[in-house]
Amino acid sequence: MIDLSICIPTYNRIKYLENCLNSILIANKKSNLNVEVCISDNFSEENTNSIVTKFDKKIKLVFNQNEKNIGYGNNSLKSVSMAKGEFVWILGNDDLILPNAFNILKDLIDKNSDVDFFYINSFHLKSEILEKFDFPFDTRKFDFRKLKKFSNYNKSGKLKFFELINPFKSFEFMLSTYLCIFRRKLWLENTNVIDKENIIDTRLYSNFDNTAPHIKIWSAAFKNKTAYFLNKPLTANVHGPRAEDWADLYAFVEAVRIPEVLDCYRKNGMSFIRFYLCKNFALRRLLPSFYNILLKPGHRGLEFVKIKKHVVKNLLYPGIYVFGLYFFFRRLFIIAKNFF
Repeated sequence: MIDLSICIPTYNRIKYLENCLNSILIANKKSNLNVEVCISDNFSEENTNSIVTKFDKKIKLVFNQNEKNIGYGNNSLKSVSMAKGEFVWILGNDDLILPNAFNILKDLIDKNSDVDFFYINSFHLKSEILEKFDFPFDTRKFDFRKLKKFSNYNKSGKLKFFELINPFKSFEFMLSTYLCIFRRKLWLENTNVIDKENIIDTRLYSNFDNTAPHIKIWSAAFKNKTAYFLNKPLTANVHGPRAEDWADLYAFVEAVRIPEVLDCYRKNGMSFIRFYLCKNFALRRLLPSFYNILLKPGHRGLEFVKIKKHVVKNLLYPGIYVFGLYFFFRRLFIIAKNFF
């Protein structure tokens, strides 16, 4: 029986994919966790198969190559559909598994058989650091403890799924898939919540289904389940390569997609109080983000904005104005400083 399927929806960046697979190989050598790696290549321009070939006899690998680009969201679903493990972990091709991660994870799963969803912390690793080491990157030769954690929440333990929705645990409310490990059976039972017409739209982040299909499925599948928050990082998330793909959409994601994540949780039963507090936090960037989208070059996403849904309905939350005033006076101070 396969304990864990690591699913990697990949597109180009084969250099980082090789680092990722090498980190999995290192962690796998001294672990009793039965792991498979499921890679779905989204019609890359680079030769992904050349990297897969290097590892297919060293790691249990399942590989798919799409005949055309089917979009990020759809390719993410495809990677999970290939899995056979009891649990699934969706990683980016630029994520790194830490050397002792599988041993920690096996112990965690064995001792918490009632848990269906694990939130796993991560380190932030700048891509420039990788350039200082031999390729492929050997995770055993770097002290990750000096890096900043994704989450500074320090208490590990069991909790209800919706208790994970907390800006102190995840400031983007689990929009990033690489922080979460979940029971595959429950995922498969709830894939019907995805809008089949929206998911096939290949434009990056053009709708909620092709941006965050995992959020829709997780909300439906795990809303009444037991979860576990682990403050100890088991991965390192490489900063740099991923941002190149969607840096021009970052302000849009902040202003529109992250608040929509919370709408999805609320629709599936998250308490109003938790929703209201988190929504105010999420909307703190609404005004400055729209300022960037509308007035700063190099930003896009306006074509995906629905004024009534994404702007008008959110104007009821005071968090917009509190942080908006801070943003306004901060900009005014900068202008005055430069003028005088």
